[in-house]
Amino acid sequence: MGNAYIEKIVVTNFKSYGTEKLEIPIGEGFVGIVGPNGAGKSNIGDAISFGLGLSTSKTMRAKNLTHLIYSKQGQREDFAQVDVHFSNPQIFGYDEFVVTRIIYKDGKSLYKLNGKIIREKDLHLILARGGIYKEGYNIVLQGDIVKFVKMTPLERRKIIEDVAGISEYEQKRQLALEELGEADIKIRELKPLVEELEANLEKFEKEKKALSIQSFNGEKHILECVLLLKEKQNLLKDLQKTSEEKEALETKSSKLLETIDIKTKELKDVEQKITNLQETLLPYRESSGKLSAKIEYIKEQKALKEKELKKELSHKEDIEKKIDFLQKDLLNLEKELLGIEQEKLSKEKEIYNIEHIIKEKEKELKSTEEKLNLSPEEIDQIKKKKKN
Repeated sequence: MGNAYIEKIVVTNFKSYGTEKLEIPIGEGFVGIVGPNGAGKSNIGDAISFGLGLSTSKTMRAKNLTHLIYSKQGQREDFAQVDVHFSNPQIFGYDEFVVTRIIYKDGKSLYKLNGKIIREKDLHLILARGGIYKEGYNIVLQGDIVKFVKMTPLERRKIIEDVAGISEYEQKRQLALEELGEADIKIRELKPLVEELEANLEKFEKEKKALSIQSFNGEKHILECVLLLKEKQNLLKDLQKTSEEKEALETKSSKLLETIDIKTKELKDVEQKITNLQETLLPYRESSGKLSAKIEYIKEQKALKEKELKKELSHKEDIEKKIDFLQKDLLNLEKELLGIEQEKLSKEKEIYNIEHIIKEKEKELKSTEEKLNLSPEEIDQIKKKKKN
């Protein structure tokens, strides 16, 4: 059994994609879908789940299926449609493989395969050929990975069996064993009848030889023998057919057992890989825990430093205000000092002029004294008279 690949999906009136028919290419391998919040990235997965009937309305984040129909200003369209195109239809036994699902406003839903209506049960049987199961993990939703990691080994093994397809073979094997058991019961039931018929036939053949062919009772007996012989042949055919069916079922059961052994071995390998990965991740988890603790410590220190910085900035603002005030005072004092210095210069200039005048007057006085040739006593008397 190979893997199926989706080539593209075509949506009409589905969720937030509007009323226009929109074609979204996908293809094989890993496909990354990017875009801003609300662009409709997760709606692509919802469209695939809806189109193939793999999820419920709850997992598609809708109250019910009718809420998947595009709605604008309270007006809902009549229907929503999703077409899922596969790039390798041969895996399903078709030359073309397009699955269509339509949900109407009244809640009715229908499936189509290549344009023809098909029952959901029949569709899932066909999808199983490509490894797509309704209860499988073809679609991994948000939170499933965390849930998977937290599962017990037994629960995880069950999921891996589903993904690997072992469950499907186990179901087929169980069905084959049930059919084989029914065949054995049928053979056991038929064997006594065949043995009884063979004994009766031998008895009738001996009686046939002893009876007269011309007798009416003899003719009747011959007819009964013929009927018994025919019934024996039919029973032998049924027995042979049942035996062949039993052999076919045993062969099928043997092949299924071989397949289960192979899948079980693969499962053990996967479980070992998971165990190895968990062991590999352990130091990283421890390191991550330490880093988380360190980050929390750094955040606390950062908060404290920011608080201190805020406090210092507050002090700085006060100091800057004081500095600004002092600078203004200093500027005023400098202006006042400049005025005083200018006044001082002016006064010094006045003093200089007065001293100059005094010197001139003294010179004049001395000159007058010399001209008068008066004695000091006379001069003192003149001064006194002048004062009086």
